[in-house]
Amino acid sequence: MAGINSAKKLTDFLIEIYQEENRSRKDQLISEVIAYHEDVIAILGCERDYTKIFEEASLRMHYGDYDTCLATGEYLSAEILSEYFGMTFVDSRELIYFANDKQIDVKRSVAAILKARKSYQNCLIPGFYGNYKGEIHLFSRGGSDITAAVIAYALEAALYENWKDTEGIYNDEIKSEKVYYDFLSYDAYYQLVSKGNRVIHKEAVDFARLKQIPIRVCSVDTRGRGTVIGSAKQKEACLKRRFFCAG
Repeated sequence: MAGINSAKKLTDFLIEIYQEENRSRKDQLISEVIAYHEDVIAILGCERDYTKIFEEASLRMHYGDYDTCLATGEYLSAEILSEYFGMTFVDSRELIYFANDKQIDVKRSVAAILKARKSYQNCLIPGFYGNYKGEIHLFSRGGSDITAAVIAYALEAALYENWKDTEGIYNDEIKSEKVYYDFLSYDAYYQLVSKGNRVIHKEAVDFARLKQIPIRVCSVDTRGRGTVIGSAKQKEACLKRRFFCAG
């Protein structure tokens, strides 16, 4: 979800809730988050009873630590969209494990993802957080990119699509005339990252590169072609029609 009343991103709103010390003000902010998601449910026409889910989310925002509070946005989005798309909600804590407070336990995560693949035909997984010593643990901002990349890595996916509110990747360094990229090699994208371009989290690209999985950045608004990130040898195959979004 983009934000509350278009004022700020939901994660920033959750940070405000975590930092708020006044109980009545905290209650008000939490009520706004719940009301926002209730509006989304109404728009989507979801018929499930979300009472228990909202109760748990409220407890997370009221009493949870920093990571637990901030993970609430992804948790609620995934719960709602899993019903909308007719998929099974699978919590990231069952799939993504951390070896320490920064590094992913790749071996354990891959094993959990492959096990889940045998159990579910289609599932929807919240990004941005995983499991460290049984507790919710966040990635850095933009960490949902990494969640998806780890899953793509484990499944050895043919393609990793990342849907953003941008139609692709531009060279932001050129002020007078932006340059749009149809294709970028992994190395070329790393060069853009070094100049401040953060469309896709670098660690997500690292995981995709290890298995030579092309990434395509798509727009949720324009449904345009998007930018493909891959190896130079993959360029021709990556730009074939089968790797383009519908619409």
